[in-house]
Amino acid sequence: MSDSKFFYEDKYASWVLNPKQNVIRQMLEAEKGRIKISFALGLPSSQLFPISALEKSIINCLHEDSSNFQYAPPSKKFKRQIVSIMKERGVSCREEQVFLTTGGQEGISLLAKLFLNHKDKIIVEKLIYPGFMLAIKPFELDVITVNTRDSGIDIDELELHLKAGIRPKFIYIIADGHNPLAINMPFTARLKLVALAKKYKIPIIEDDPYGFLYYEKPTLPLRSINSDWVFYISTFSKILMPSLKVGWMIVPENLIDKLNIIKEATDLNTATFSQRILADFLAQNQLNDHLDKLRIKYKAQRDVMIGALRKYFPQNTRYKVPNNGMFIWVELENDIDTCQLLNISLKKYGVAFMPGEVFSSDKKLKARNTMRLNFTYCNSEHIIEGIQKLGELIEDLGQAL
Repeated sequence: MSDSKFFYEDKYASWVLNPKQNVIRQMLEAEKGRIKISFALGLPSSQLFPISALEKSIINCLHEDSSNFQYAPPSKKFKRQIVSIMKERGVSCREEQVFLTTGGQEGISLLAKLFLNHKDKIIVEKLIYPGFMLAIKPFELDVITVNTRDSGIDIDELELHLKAGIRPKFIYIIADGHNPLAINMPFTARLKLVALAKKYKIPIIEDDPYGFLYYEKPTLPLRSINSDWVFYISTFSKILMPSLKVGWMIVPENLIDKLNIIKEATDLNTATFSQRILADFLAQNQLNDHLDKLRIKYKAQRDVMIGALRKYFPQNTRYKVPNNGMFIWVELENDIDTCQLLNISLKKYGVAFMPGEVFSSDKKLKARNTMRLNFTYCNSEHIIEGIQKLGELIEDLGQAL
């Protein structure tokens, strides 16, 4: 058979002609079946899925009405429940402002299509969730990157860009449980950021998959400060079950029709059966109890990982104890290459993690001595074992340099 690339290669969209190779995907695919302990992905614990309650909800939906299986508009009942959930998150909104999505990633993609034209400007942090960069890649944007401090995005640097006349289409932010840096933006910084957005009339896309997973005290999202300039995205993937693929956005009501058109161009209808299952589950009033269990368990696993890092990693290793989310960001000595470390770790021990350079939105920032570790997926025994093995490898690499 002839190779089709010779017929089609001049037809491809420009952004896919020379795609950046995903080093992590290549490594993980190469080692598939050999991974014994994974700190790599943002996975919730498989042991904490509320199987019994969701099974009851599925059965209820199966026997309720055959219309549950047809094409249908988004569930209004479910939207009303989202309004209640957002109220507990500190956000006041109306059913008419709720837009249901197939997970959080679709929310990012839809807002990108709503705002962006080819070669537009946006502002992001230099270390960022790579799924966002994938969503904007087709637009071939002018991406302006700013540093991140312990308090989140560098507000002063951001303001300098705005004062210089740069007008991005939007600013993308994870304020709670930052992915990958695992930091929370203080409330004073949130106020300053939202004030800048309002002053310069620049929307903020607030990605909030981890806001409900807090381990000390909850924080108010940016959306609670301003409803005009903050577009809120969240998902049930991190707090219930990823495979249900249900997320939501809170946006100005006058944009709902535009978002409907954009979404219909992709998939016509969202996963309404999953929405009905979740609506039934939420009607059982078990979400808060489930979230309490997650917070208790994940906090314990976080503390286990912090203890293991203190014990087994070099003393000059830098990391912070996260208040939200699923990750710990680790900085090693400058001469340790974590891509090299991952390759050795997979082959020798089957222990996986994410090297920091995966998260770089700035070509000049390699972050070669950093890593992101997930603490929610593995049990405590595997956390200790995996961190111990990584610590041994880091010591061996340091001695070899």
